[in-house]
Amino acid sequence: IGGGSIGIEILKSSLWCSRSLNYTFEVTVVDKDIKKSAGVFHRQCPGIIHEDYGLSFHQHNIDAETDDLMKFIEENKGKFNYIVIATSDDETNIKTAFDLRAWYEREKYSAIISVNVRDEQKYNLITQIDKTSLCNDMVKIFPFGCNLLMYSYEKIIDSTLEKAAICINGIYKQTYENHMHPEGSWKLTYESSLENWRELPLQKRRSSMALG
Repeated sequence: IGGGSIGIEILKSSLWCSRSLNYTFEVTVVDKDIKKSAGVFHRQCPGIIHEDYGLSFHQHNIDAETDDLMKFIEENKGKFNYIVIATSDDETNIKTAFDLRAWYEREKYSAIISVNVRDEQKYNLITQIDKTSLCNDMVKIFPFGCNLLMYSYEKIIDSTLEKAAICINGIYKQTYENHMHPEGSWKLTYESSLENWRELPLQKRRSSMALG
C-alpha cells in the first residue's frame, strides 16, 4: 500500500526474494497515483513480465478516512497475508494499519502488517500497544523505519544484520556465477561470501542489508 520510494524498494526486494527461494508468489500494489508509481517501477526494473511474477497494480484512494481501500480489501477476502503500508504520512499509515487489523480480526483471517513509521515516539507507542494488546495473535503489526541510521556502516559491523547481509550477497553471487558458468559448480560457503565483502560499494552492501 503506497508506491513511493520505500514501497518501490520493498517491491523490488520482494520480487528478488521470491525468485531466490522459488516461492509461489503474487504481489498487489495499491496507490492513489498508480500510473506514476508503476512507471517508476518499470523504469527501474525493465525486465519484469507481469504474468510471470504475479504482479498487479491498482488505483485506489488510500486515505484512511475513506472507504476505498477497505472496499478493495473486502473484495479480495483472505487473499493478502502480508501487507506493507508505506505512504508518505505516518498518521495515514498508522490509521490504515489498525483499520486493517480490526477488519482481519473481525473476519478471522491471519495477516502480518508492516507499517512505515518515521516518528520515533509513534514507533515506540505502536510497539507497546501491540505487546500489551489483547487482540487475536493471528494478526500482528510490525512498525519499521524510524531509525534513519539503521544502515549506517558503523552500527552494523560484525552484527547479526551484517552477517545476514553477507549471506544474502553470497546467495546472489552463487546464483549469478552458476548462471554465467552453468558447466561449473560454485558452492556457497560463509567464507566465500565474506570474501571482498567490505570492499564492495556502499550501495551494494546497503542493498544486501535491506534484504537481510
